Amino acid sequence: MKTSVYQTLILLLITATLASAQSRFALSITGGPVVNHASMMSTILLPDQNGQLTSTTFDSRSTTYGHVLGLSAHYSFTPNWSISTGFWYNRLSTNGTNPFNSTPSPTRIIGQAVQVPLFVNYRPGRKRLSPYFSAGTLANFPQSTIYRDQSNTGQSDLKVTFSKKITFQAAVGAGVAYTFNNHLSLTAQPMLIWRFKPAGDYERYVAYQVNGQLQVMYSF
Repeated sequence: MKTSVYQTLILLLITATLASAQSRFALSITGGPVVNHASMMSTILLPDQNGQLTSTTFDSRSTTYGHVLGLSAHYSFTPNWSISTGFWYNRLSTNGTNPFNSTPSPTRIIGQAVQVPLFVNYRPGRKRLSPYFSAGTLANFPQSTIYRDQSNTGQSDLKVTFSKKITFQAAVGAGVAYTFNNHLSLTAQPMLIWRFKPAGDYERYVAYQVNGQLQVMYSF
C-alpha cells in the first residue's frame, strides 16, 4: 500500500514538473509594417580631373517602407520575464534610379535582410490584457539589393550585394499582450530599432527603423 502511494506521489510530481517545464516554451509568428529613416553626411577626398585631391561632401536622406515577417521561440524563466530569439525577414523598398545604368530610368529599389533578434521581454501582470515590453539586439545579415526596372523595357532584375558584413542594432519595444487561453496570446508592440554608426568619417549619421509588430504566440 505504501509503495503504491509513493509511486502515485512520484508520478504526480513528475507530471507537474513536466507541465511546468512545457509551459515555459512558446513559439510565435511575427509580422508588421516597417518605416526606415536614414540621414548621413560625410566628406572624403577624391581626385579631380587634374589628379589633385579635393574634398567632396556626400549628403543623403531617405525614408523607405516595407514589412517584417518571422518566427520566434520564447523561454519564460519566471511568470513575468522571458527571452526570445528567432529569424526575421526584413524587406524595404523605394522608388529611385539605377546607378548601374548609363541612362537613368525609373527603378524600384528593394533592400533585404535576414535578422536574428535576441530580446528580454517583461510582462508585469498575468491579466487577460496587460503591458508588454522588450529590449535587446538584432544581428543583421544583409542580402542582395534588387533594382527592378519600371520603364517597361523588359529589363530583368539586377541583384547587387554591397556588403556581407554582419551589423548589430539596438531595439526597444512597448505594447500590450492579450491572452485568449492557456496556449494562445496576441501581442501588439511598436518597436524602435537603432542602427549603430559604422566605421568611417561621418559628420552626421542617424539611422533607425520603426516597425509595428503583431505577434501570435502559442505556449506549450
